[in-house]
Amino acid sequence: MGSYGELSKAPVLQLIEDAGGLPEQSLLIGDEVHTAGATTYRHLLQDGFQYRLGLSATPLRQYDEEGTEFVLDYFGGIVYEFLLDQAIAVGILCEYDYHVFIAELTDDEYDEFKELTTRLGQLMNSDDPDDQEQAKRVAIQRANILKSASSKLAALEDIVSRYPPQRSMVYCADIDQATEASRTLTHQGFRAVRYSSEDPNRKALLAEFASGRLDALVAIKCLDEGVDVPETDLAIILASDTSERQFVQRRGRVLRASAGKDFATVVDVLVVPPTTESADSVLKNEVRRFVKFAQSARNRMVAVNRLVHQLEPYGISHSDVF
Repeated sequence: MGSYGELSKAPVLQLIEDAGGLPEQSLLIGDEVHTAGATTYRHLLQDGFQYRLGLSATPLRQYDEEGTEFVLDYFGGIVYEFLLDQAIAVGILCEYDYHVFIAELTDDEYDEFKELTTRLGQLMNSDDPDDQEQAKRVAIQRANILKSASSKLAALEDIVSRYPPQRSMVYCADIDQATEASRTLTHQGFRAVRYSSEDPNRKALLAEFASGRLDALVAIKCLDEGVDVPETDLAIILASDTSERQFVQRRGRVLRASAGKDFATVVDVLVVPPTTESADSVLKNEVRRFVKFAQSARNRMVAVNRLVHQLEPYGISHSDVF
């Protein structure tokens, strides 16, 4: 039992080889099995495993058809699904409310976003493999503008005034945003700490959080997988990328059922441009995430009506969010 990174190290593979290969009745259980579709980990899915079980909330690898096909072929396709609404209905997960706050790009941020959008379109229309690789890098640069929009910290102050964190997880774009967000919460009187790969005492911080001695953990990606604190009842998503897996995992962290926990709250920050003109490129993925989060929320219609009212100047209607 171990992570994909640990299992892919030479000593582990050498141990299997020295033992004469895998036993005849060998079983492989791959948790978060979408990870195994990455090029660096595919060699772990050896033919010698007679029995195979892959587990994942999101088995399809976005933007990686080859990796997805590899995993599905190896494990024999998707044989069983247990949907979020089913898990809520039987009490494995709790119900949740979904609330949206709006953060507006500055003029400079929007100008840079538009420049990258134009550049991305040029690269995507090229047949040159180098241009296609460059397009991926430009797409990441453009997405980072939305994730790290400066007005999100002001939105965070508004959020915590309405939803004071007690056992909360705050998701950020990068180390700078996480640092500033943790400072913002601390200045507001909350017991909040940054939880990142640069913080070596993460195990101790998680224990403090689980015990209730911390109100909030502020993280980038460290809380996406492998963290289980069922008592957590508030998730504040300052930043999320376009990967459905990421925002599904982040919602899942706060939906774990726990004694005395009737429901959870998910607070999301959507980014809008400073002008209603040509807003589609900004709002497309933001609205897509909203639709995914809202569809199972117990306050779905309230959330939809509020968002449509907020985004009406940008041409968003009810048909766009159903």
